[in-house]
Amino acid sequence: MLQVGASDVTIFAGISGPASNSNAKGIQLSNAAFALALIYGGDGNTYYGLQASADSLAAVGLPAGFNVSGSNLYVAINGSNNSSGTVVANFDSSFTSGAGGKGLLVSTGGGNM
Repeated sequence: MLQVGASDVTIFAGISGPASNSNAKGIQLSNAAFALALIYGGDGNTYYGLQASADSLAAVGLPAGFNVSGSNLYVAINGSNNSSGTVVANFDSSFTSGAGGKGLLVSTGGGNM
């Protein structure tokens, strides 16, 4: 299993970054946190879980009239490469590191998700 996490980070996706560069063009997430778990199962499938949040999403250097923004963002994804598309990992029952001995906790550097 591979676990990756971060908290209280600023993420810029685009060109000529970082966002503070006057030529930067893209989007920026502020005060973001994420936890990602990638699991290779004994059944030959790969399973993944992602939980992420950010205080805000904003456009950086994009042309006038192109507006992108958001606040209090949250996403949770659970899936696998199983061809049926219905098989996912049950992170609550398969792991015991979470609250009450249930769930998978991924360290984000500022806590766990």
